[in-house]
Amino acid sequence: MESLIIQLGVKPGRFAELLRSKNNEITVGRSYENDAVLQDPYIAPKLLRIYREDKTAQDESDVANEVWRADILDHTNPVLLNGEPVLSDSVVVKDSDRLTVGRTVLTIIDPQRPVETTRKLILSAWLHSTSIGFLIPCVALIIACLLDGFFDYIQLSADLKWKQYAYASLISALAIILWAGIWAIAGHIFRSQYHFRQQLLVTSLVYILVVLLTPLPAYFEFAFASMGAGQWTNYAVTLLGVGLLLMFNLFLATNIKRTSMIAMITTVGILSFAYGSTQFLKEDFSTSPAYSGVLKAPFTPRFAERTAEQYWLAVEQRFDDLDKELEN
Repeated sequence: MESLIIQLGVKPGRFAELLRSKNNEITVGRSYENDAVLQDPYIAPKLLRIYREDKTAQDESDVANEVWRADILDHTNPVLLNGEPVLSDSVVVKDSDRLTVGRTVLTIIDPQRPVETTRKLILSAWLHSTSIGFLIPCVALIIACLLDGFFDYIQLSADLKWKQYAYASLISALAIILWAGIWAIAGHIFRSQYHFRQQLLVTSLVYILVVLLTPLPAYFEFAFASMGAGQWTNYAVTLLGVGLLLMFNLFLATNIKRTSMIAMITTVGILSFAYGSTQFLKEDFSTSPAYSGVLKAPFTPRFAERTAEQYWLAVEQRFDDLDKELEN
């Protein structure tokens, strides 16, 4: 390697800071005289000197080659090479080696290492556009809150008093804003980009989807006459909603790969913990009866109502028709 690149401590989802060698040497430490200045209190002012060493051939069968060596200039704290303490004052380093100094990890990179293919950034122009403003996210937020209050009102209201559902919608709006704000702060930490408007928009859109799917558990519970069917449908809706939300949040706030897989695994873990907790706390025997609260599926079409007399006349007519069919 004619030159060397050092990656200075990077966490998943963050951009790496890379330093390329100059004059066949890189010095590492807290002192501002170093090539790589690390703000780690557990690192000496002058800790490492990484340089290229010419290794001449011993006989005609050997070929001259070059190696990179790291000299340890301070032994106050141990230096680890790929997790193992370095006991000598000097050690040979190569591509992909990890030097742990203090609480910082330095990764050795060969400039000739193949790089990954460019990842497609979906909606890149939209993500960085300054003309979007807050209009679209605010409209999505208002729609989400109105739908939430309307669905709760028509499904749960027995006294036609709408104020409590309006207050619940305002609380939902506040929760959406706080959630988007938290992920915007995370985006600033991991990518130095807030993307608050985008976080607010995707959070509102996913919330709208979840609100629209909210009646599904009641439909399944009514269709199968089983509280278990409604419960598992509720888990499925929660899995879809939380999984999509985390996927978009991670995509906007970090550079983590496979955000969809990570989001779904996290959601499944949360739901598994919640289900296990309910089963663990569930009593073996209860004197209270378990019954479904769904007497009719929500939003079912209204059929023509019949009196009891009309119903029994229809039943008698049906029996008469069956007798005639048997006689024939």
